[in-house]
Amino acid sequence: MKILCLILLTIGFTGCSHKYFYPITPNVPMHSNSGEFTASGGYTFNDEYDGVEGQLAYSLTNHVGLTGNFIYVKGVQNEINDYGTGKMGELGIGYFSTINKFHFAVYAGGGLGDQLHKYPTDTVNFSTSEMNMNRIYIQPSVGFKSKYFETAFSTRFSRLDFSNVTSNIDAVSDPYNYDIVTLIDEDRPFYLFEPSIMLRAGSERIKFQTNLGLLYDFKDKGVFVRSAISLGIHVRLGKTGQEI
Repeated sequence: MKILCLILLTIGFTGCSHKYFYPITPNVPMHSNSGEFTASGGYTFNDEYDGVEGQLAYSLTNHVGLTGNFIYVKGVQNEINDYGTGKMGELGIGYFSTINKFHFAVYAGGGLGDQLHKYPTDTVNFSTSEMNMNRIYIQPSVGFKSKYFETAFSTRFSRLDFSNVTSNIDAVSDPYNYDIVTLIDEDRPFYLFEPSIMLRAGSERIKFQTNLGLLYDFKDKGVFVRSAISLGIHVRLGKTGQEI
């Protein structure tokens, strides 16, 4: 079954279990100078979910930049009574530096999101759970930058919290999902480690981008997606920066 979400959020029941967070593709603009503006859009997926992501970034100075991210994800076992959807938006600010062909950056930020789950039952068409999410993060990265090729290794350390968790899941007929939603509400916040590797190739202005992201929950509750791949396009709309 597929799932959801996206500082992106989530999902499952029959055959697979619902998941409640996913590895969001990190925003790594790799700016070199002030006045650079970049935008990315892509498709994110694994064997449990798929979705869309969008990213923007602008360099305020030669070393300070702003980022913005959005993700929407949906997982489907059954379109009517077994699926999950979610969305998340994030804003960040950070420091970057390019030395010869090597790029270094540290961004920090936070985001808000929400998600909805539906679960099949034996007594009614479905039961539901809803929740809001918020998280803060710090994201260091190191990479290689040239005119036609870029790559970067990033990590995210984040604190993920849930709020306004509501559910009408019956504890007797569906104890598994009842316990999971209760755990998410009572055992929050969660602390996550998200390493990823990004590759870009193309022209000076437009490059194809792919990213492999992993997610580790320090509490190891098994309620989050472990890995995701994204494919998309990265565009430089402002200055091209210091091309090597």
